[in-house]
Formats: sequence, structure tokens, C-alpha cells
Amino acid sequence: MTPLLATVLMDPFTAMLFGCGVAVFSTQLLRKSPQVEIARTAKIAAGWSAWWGLCVGWMFFNRSDWMFVYLHDTTTLPLVPLYVLFVGTLVFVGLLAGLATSWVVVHKGLGAGIAVLAGMLVVQASSALLQADAYIHVGTTAEYRAGAAKLLTDQPDVVRAFNLITVAAASTAFGLLGWRLVKGRKA
Repeated sequence: MTPLLATVLMDPFTAMLFGCGVAVFSTQLLRKSPQVEIARTAKIAAGWSAWWGLCVGWMFFNRSDWMFVYLHDTTTLPLVPLYVLFVGTLVFVGLLAGLATSWVVVHKGLGAGIAVLAGMLVVQASSALLQADAYIHVGTTAEYRAGAAKLLTDQPDVVRAFNLITVAAASTAFGLLGWRLVKGRKA
């Protein structure tokens, strides 16, 4: 089965999801000082998105066929320039999501901001469902197309990478969200 989306297309959705989330968690700060906090929230979203790009860098270079979901044999691709473009894209879309959702929260209210966040969550979940088989099988393009790519859970190096990526990305994401929420309550 040929997947519909590449993992490198899911990662911008992750950056956008964080951008929407940090804006929602910054609601009280945004309401108090929108002139300062809209830009600050967007910068936090962009910064975390860059971090996300660094977190998934190992997979980008060591499991590049998987990152491109077996749509192309990546041995012929210039991975370093593509990675720079990839991280730049993450930063850009994370910043835009943080900026746009901050504007929505300030001008349309928290409920509208939550709706944007929920919509982004649906987009993220839908993209994951569209490529579920390719996502759980990690190998080369040839292995995947031949039905020989192993389950990611059967590959200790991939499991270790997933665990490290999850800890690094989730701990910073939840830390930043909590910080914005607590800071807003103290404001």
C-alpha cells in the first residue's frame, strides 16, 4: 500500500498544534497585554517548533525513507539542505499558528481559540490515520514496498529514538504550556 502523506508532512502539523496550544494556554497573558504577548507567544511557538525539528533530526537522517513515508528512495536526495528546509518550515508554520491563534484568542475569545486548537488536533489525527501502516513500519523504501519493513516496536534503536524524542519534545512542550498558564494566572 502506498501511503498518502509523508511523515515530514505530519511534523508541521505537530508544530502548528503546539502553536495553537501555546496561544490557548496564554489566554490570560494575551488578554492583559496583547501588544506584547501576541508576538511573544508566536516566538515561543517558533522556538519550540525549531526544537521539535532538532528532536526528530535523528529519524530524518537515519530513517529518511520512513520520514518520507516510502514515497521516494531517499538515498539520492540531498538530505542536509532538505533538513534545513524542513526545520525552517516547522519554525514558520509554528510561528504562524501561534500568531494566528493568539489573534483569535484576543479578538474572538478563548472558545474560538479552543476551536482552532481542536481543529488542528483533528488535522493531526487524520494525517496520522492516513499513513498509519507506513508509520508503524520502519525500513527502506524497497523493504516497505516489498512488505518486509519491520514494525518499529521490533527495532530497539527506533524504539529508543522514539522514546528520547517523546521525552525531549513532550517535556519541553508541557513545561512551556504550564509556564504560560501559571504566568497568566499570576498576571
